[in-house]
Amino acid sequence: MPFPSVYNLLRLATKYPAHFRHQVDKKIKFWSRHQWIDKNARILERRVPMPLAYGVELTSQCNLRCPMCYEWGERGWYREVPERAGFARDEMSWELFQEFIEQTVSAKPLYTLWGGEPLLYSHFDDAVKMIAGSKCFCYVCTNGTLLAEHKKAILGNRYLSFIVSIDGLEKEHDEIRGKGMFRKVISNVRELKSVRRLSPYIGVELTILPHNVHILEEFCDEMIRVGFDWIVLNLNWFISTEQKENYEAYMREAFVITPTAHLGYYNPNFNLDRKVFSEQFQKIENRKFSVPVTWMPPIKSGEDINAYIDEPEKPLTSAFCNKQWMQADIRRDGSVVACKDWPDYVVGNLKAQSMDEVWNSNEYKKFRSTICKKGLMPICSKCYALALYRDKTKD
Repeated sequence: MPFPSVYNLLRLATKYPAHFRHQVDKKIKFWSRHQWIDKNARILERRVPMPLAYGVELTSQCNLRCPMCYEWGERGWYREVPERAGFARDEMSWELFQEFIEQTVSAKPLYTLWGGEPLLYSHFDDAVKMIAGSKCFCYVCTNGTLLAEHKKAILGNRYLSFIVSIDGLEKEHDEIRGKGMFRKVISNVRELKSVRRLSPYIGVELTILPHNVHILEEFCDEMIRVGFDWIVLNLNWFISTEQKENYEAYMREAFVITPTAHLGYYNPNFNLDRKVFSEQFQKIENRKFSVPVTWMPPIKSGEDINAYIDEPEKPLTSAFCNKQWMQADIRRDGSVVACKDWPDYVVGNLKAQSMDEVWNSNEYKKFRSTICKKGLMPICSKCYALALYRDKTKD
């Protein structure tokens, strides 16, 4: 088994005290919100307290074209239907970003910045400086290729953390993201980590695919040598033909919408070597790594891979989406969507409404009421948010 959580907490408190305080504060806030959800989620007239977290799409632009990506991949939103819903290939205006932060910082929420590739945002350095100036914590989801170019804004920012996507060792990563990309990303991370006193907390996320399933243990060892602070092993998110059809019917019936976002995840033939996965899972679970190693979703056995692939509508964790009472997702044009991963249902727009108005709008109430009555949407079974926002006291 990985090192006990107590060890990881002590390491975090010693090496990254600001991040440690953030984690403690987050746990307290999440616990309190879960209590509220248990009592009030199904009472429509009850006003929902402001979000504890925000996901913000800074830009749709990306400098890579990873085939499995739901945005720019082989079936991605921006590649396949760039004109969908009027979205241009652009970025959030600096004025809109500033107004949004000014509206929301007083509650000291968590911000997650994403894209596209968020480091391509023309105001990225100013954005993370503004969030840090308000003493709010910020995660950035990135492919890591541009980290060194923003070194000045990153180093010494105690409220900034990164989640870097790396899909294997050099051979496997470059096969997905392009020749030379692995060495570039590793060089960037090492450059940041070399300035120990000012270096940020940096995690790495691997998406488990058929071509990299055999090197998971080796990947963990190598990423620890590079200097990453935690590792996430993420099962590839795909939807089956049955899920696709059921989701389309769900959205037509509940919201009179013909959805398209799910097509970026549609992969009816996904599979991988399950025996190899189970072997790798057990090897990792039997190890004592010096940093946290997390499976997403949080599977408990290598055999869980069978249910994950063969029963795609069966959640492996909580089947209730607490996120809808905890986090708001904002697209670069100011539209607020019920879920950034399935942005078919828009609940408001910050160009015309305040965040408070959107968060308690009739559109948002309708979405929350629907998932309470009808249950989890057919495509949501693999969602990381089910695990991240679950009430762990019920595990």
